[in-house]
Amino acid sequence: PKSFWLETLHNLLSEVGFSAEQYEPGSFRTPGNVAYPPDTQAAVIHDWIDRDSNSYSSPEFSGQGLESSMEKELFFNRNLLSLSELLLVPGMTSERLSQIARFVKVSPSTGARSSSININTVSPEVLRAMGFPDNFVNEYMEHRKIAPVTVQNISQNSQMFENQDLT
Repeated sequence: PKSFWLETLHNLLSEVGFSAEQYEPGSFRTPGNVAYPPDTQAAVIHDWIDRDSNSYSSPEFSGQGLESSMEKELFFNRNLLSLSELLLVPGMTSERLSQIARFVKVSPSTGARSSSININTVSPEVLRAMGFPDNFVNEYMEHRKIAPVTVQNISQNSQMFENQDLT
């Protein structure tokens, strides 16, 4: 994913309360029995869907992937086909999936439309994860109660429409 979406995922995982956790040996709560902090978990998800077998690393993002140091069979290196496949990603548990399920979608295809968000249905949590300040999110959510965002009022919401990942 683009670094914008990786950072957005990191922010969302932080907002819902992901933290590092260690599970009892043999409990099989998640591949590796470790739940990662938000930045590492986002990078590990990236490792799972990217096309190579290298650990994700970028100076633009704080999280570091783990693919190179883990069993190759743990990483499918393809897009997720369903949200439940997140349970195959090291660090993800059913509890973690339930924390984010209402905020995320998966698209087996790639391209601009596969990662777009409908501005008339997006949740405040996702807007905050995308980097919009609370005052903007609150104002926008109030406006949306009155009327949907349309072409006519785009100029009033120009900050939002500077992001090409919103439709």
